[in-house]
Amino acid sequence: MTPIDWPSVATLAGVGSLEAVVYLLRYRSAHSPSHWWSACTSLMIAWTRVAFVVLGASVALAGDAAHTVIAGAAYGLSAAGTTALLHRWLKNR
Repeated sequence: MTPIDWPSVATLAGVGSLEAVVYLLRYRSAHSPSHWWSACTSLMIAWTRVAFVVLGASVALAGDAAHTVIAGAAYGLSAAGTTALLHRWLKNR
């Protein structure tokens, strides 16, 4: 088994959290009067998706099935946790 590239996995978790924040901004920009803000958030979503594909593929292809599971968990769990925290924060504001 190849050793897991933990810095890439940590970066992937960061991308998952960042994407959760950007998605929230994108949803909120639908009610914004600024078309530029909507365009910028769409561009940020595209960038985070490219980062996910590049990092996710590199971690997943670096080893066996465990690498794929770890990469998916790092991305998915960080995105889910960030979404839950943001939802709670917005609800309690």
